Amino acid sequence: VLCAEKRFDEKPRQARKLIRQFCDYASPKSMTVFEGIWREVITEWVLDECILPSPVGMTDSTATQSVTVAHSMLRIDRLISMLEKAREVCRMDMAETRVCCMSADLAFRVAYRRLKKSVCVELTKALSVRISMLLDSLRQDATHREQGWSDALEQVADLVRVLCSETSAEFQHFYELLLARRLLRYRFISLPTERRVLELLPAMSKSAQMLHDIEQTEANMQRFKKYLLRRIDHHSIHYPVEMSDMTFNRSNCLNVHLLSGSVWPSAYLSMTKFSSLILPEPMREVM
Repeated sequence: VLCAEKRFDEKPRQARKLIRQFCDYASPKSMTVFEGIWREVITEWVLDECILPSPVGMTDSTATQSVTVAHSMLRIDRLISMLEKAREVCRMDMAETRVCCMSADLAFRVAYRRLKKSVCVELTKALSVRISMLLDSLRQDATHREQGWSDALEQVADLVRVLCSETSAEFQHFYELLLARRLLRYRFISLPTERRVLELLPAMSKSAQMLHDIEQTEANMQRFKKYLLRRIDHHSIHYPVEMSDMTFNRSNCLNVHLLSGSVWPSAYLSMTKFSSLILPEPMREVM
């Protein structure tokens, strides 16, 4: 019933007929046992997909990494397709049982908990990377909005909610690393877009605070530029062209971030040398 390539072949039809006959005579206790067996079938199906070995045999590290990422993305696509199929089969083919209709999500969650730690981390990392890749693709080409970008994002977020709803700490960790890189390097499309993504994901309070910090940074830098412009005009200060470009040109813009230390990944904060920050001489004169 679950793995049949053709839904209306003889074997799937006979299996569904047998299930209906069983449901007509089975006691509630027997139906509970049956639902557990059905959930286990889906769980094993998912585990077989998740533990497939990654491609090996390449000596070049860059090529190996590229192939590994591509393999992980194919696995995500496969799991999304499997979740959709499992839900459809539970709702339709197993409808007579009445207890199996909601088995798909629970079975995927059970399979995720049974994975080895290394496989679980790899899958979680791949989910984070997939969302980041979707956001990057939208930033590079806005026409992706018309090409199913929103649907693709919802599908990945749905899989995250199913797999990580109970244990989302690892997903949060990897997602926050990628989010921090996008925000601090100004590789994001807009803060509202990033917020929209967070709304689709489970328990992302730290990420929301990171967006708030960047929002405050933008507001503070706008106030600083207005203050600097008034000072330059009022005191008739000569402000070099290169400094003007750095301060007011959006593509080379100076940005000073005030970040919440307990929220941002330490990998980004530990590299910052606050005590060594020295403003250029022309800017110090204006200040």
